[in-house]
Amino acid sequence: MDAKMANEAKQYFKKEFADIVLKNLKDGHGLSSFNVNPFLITALSKGILSEATPINMAKSLLYPRVFGTSISTTLGDKLQKFCIRMGARASSTRGMDIEFRDKLENRPLILQLKAGPNTINSGDVRPMLDDMNGAYRLLRQNRCDDIPTFAVGIFYGTHEDISGHYKKIENSSVGSQLSIPILAGKDFWQRLTGDENFYSDLAEMFVELFEPEDYSKLFEKDLKNLSAEIEAEYFTNGKFDPKKI
Repeated sequence: MDAKMANEAKQYFKKEFADIVLKNLKDGHGLSSFNVNPFLITALSKGILSEATPINMAKSLLYPRVFGTSISTTLGDKLQKFCIRMGARASSTRGMDIEFRDKLENRPLILQLKAGPNTINSGDVRPMLDDMNGAYRLLRQNRCDDIPTFAVGIFYGTHEDISGHYKKIENSSVGSQLSIPILAGKDFWQRLTGDENFYSDLAEMFVELFEPEDYSKLFEKDLKNLSAEIEAEYFTNGKFDPKKI
């Protein structure tokens, strides 16, 4: 990744991702921001963390919020927009995400984007194929002279990591296209940018992005404050009171 592109990537993800994570930690996660599941909070704190204490209950709420699917979804959305900044264009074809010319094979690609090699389930396969076949028919109907190759782009991982659900898509056809390429991790980013090292450079950039701030201290403070709220809300004389859940 050249210096100009690296700086653009760093500034983009600082503003659109790291700064948002930092703000959320600084603002804290109050108890009122959670829909407390009484079965889950007690099961996780007692069954997995060994004791139903305020701090363990806080962990059972905060860990999924900070490390779970919501932050992954946020990053996935930012990565899709980042692809546009790196030369792709948002697809105007229903059901598809982006389009660009493959830098390795010099062919037009039209893709659905997914986060990782295991982020779809069996129920996603048919809708994805239906979207692609519908998009193909629309392109034919509009007399498109150069119908692009339909593919799936995956932001991280390798082709060897892809689940059986992706393999079903890969072995399916779209129009006269007999298979659907699954482009994962380094392969995807290289085809988009032409840079063989783009994927590893991007991963390294994320490490550098989070170095200036001590997020761990903010996280510990957030956890401590949430624990105090839980103790005040669900404990009586220092003991967990199930009647308060």
